Amino acid sequence: MWFNSYEFLLFLPTVLVVYLLLPNRGRRIALLVSSYAFYCYGNALYGLLLLASTVVDYFVGLLLYRTVELRRRRIFLVVSLTVNLIFLGFFKYGDFGIFNVNRLSTYLGVGFHADLMGFVLPAGISFYTFQSMSYILDVYRGRMKPESNFVNYALFVSFFPQLVAGPIERAGHLLPQLKEAKTLTGEDFYVGSRLIFWGLLEKLVLADRFGLYADMTYGSVDTATPAALWIATYCFAFQIYFDFAGYSHIAVGAARYFHVDIMKNFDRPYMSTNISEFWRRWHISLSTWLRDYLYIEIGGSKKGMPRTVFNLFVVMFLGGLWHGAAFHFVAWGLYHGVLLGLYHVWNLVKKKSLEASSSLQKAFSLSGIRILTKIAAWFVTFNAICIGWVFFRAHSLSKAQEILKRMFSIDVLSFPAPVYVPIFFVGLVVLCLLFEVVQEKFNISKGLEGASPVLQGAVYTMVLMAIIFGSVEQSARFIYFQF
Repeated sequence: MWFNSYEFLLFLPTVLVVYLLLPNRGRRIALLVSSYAFYCYGNALYGLLLLASTVVDYFVGLLLYRTVELRRRRIFLVVSLTVNLIFLGFFKYGDFGIFNVNRLSTYLGVGFHADLMGFVLPAGISFYTFQSMSYILDVYRGRMKPESNFVNYALFVSFFPQLVAGPIERAGHLLPQLKEAKTLTGEDFYVGSRLIFWGLLEKLVLADRFGLYADMTYGSVDTATPAALWIATYCFAFQIYFDFAGYSHIAVGAARYFHVDIMKNFDRPYMSTNISEFWRRWHISLSTWLRDYLYIEIGGSKKGMPRTVFNLFVVMFLGGLWHGAAFHFVAWGLYHGVLLGLYHVWNLVKKKSLEASSSLQKAFSLSGIRILTKIAAWFVTFNAICIGWVFFRAHSLSKAQEILKRMFSIDVLSFPAPVYVPIFFVGLVVLCLLFEVVQEKFNISKGLEGASPVLQGAVYTMVLMAIIFGSVEQSARFIYFQF
């Protein structure tokens, strides 16, 4: 079930009414049943996959807590991680592996050929698998006690607002809230409604509109001019941002209806002045998961610069692979791994240069130079990110290479006809960047909290009209549903 569907607009208030009418003891069960109904709406069989993963990790968590012997605890941990990764690997990477083995056998002349399985990827499997794995790893490390109540744990894994596209929550933050089953407050309803409206606005009015031009241009690369491809790439950058941020706002807002506070997933990422800052602001739940459960575990930045760069490379390679079973996603991850490595090296060189030269320190301390440096750093960072989106948006690695080759060709200034199309979309990009600047300074998404009810009503009426104008029926599926 999509958030941008009429079914969800009926589903959410129905679940809320049932939740409020039940006593505390029955609310968690109602939420659990509703979450499975939400997940099984498209394909009931994948609900069994979610349940199997939940059952395995529930019992493994209890066994880890009750077992003292290190060897046995490691066996239990390996069992849990293996089951989760087999589920994820089979459904997400099975056909990818078979296809490439077939290609390799053909190239080598072996003659081996296996049929593709053709399974549809279960929605959100990457998200709930990582969420469940973080729980097991935290229990194994002694950071938390396992949840003894199966309903509570199953609800933690399947809580419908963030089940299919995150944020990827931690058990220590989400589980205690789900166990309380508190009553909806006026503030919860206000904040939740505001965030849902905000998310629908971002998705239906902004993301889908940017997507029209991006899809049209990327669908006709052979005839698109370099300028058109640059504009389409900028449009996709804002499409995927408003699409995913819109989903995250709706998820946070829907959770507030049940007095649950889930983590913020975006923090104005396109205002970043370096690539490391971008990854602290973009898809925060995944970035922190990779940092805490992978990057730090393989050494982080404690073993010298060469090892730090290598660790970043490994993490971003796996981050790219997490997004999809295709080489262009891997290339996107490796591209960001290179950017992060270069940034860390540059940062070290800059730090040593400033320490060695007092004149450089004085120059960088001047306010005018500092502002210009910050603007230049933002410009380079934003465009480096947008270039990376080409790998993400293209349907294949070869197509991404073709697009990048055309984008950097010598006739980059030849505009598509009619000229008002690129001007219009460049104007939208500028407005979105200005929106980010204003949001950075004033946080306008909370700006109505102290306003009069009349003003709030007028603004939300306009937002509602914009959402209706965006047309739920014609809205595209959320991009991150495929991961």
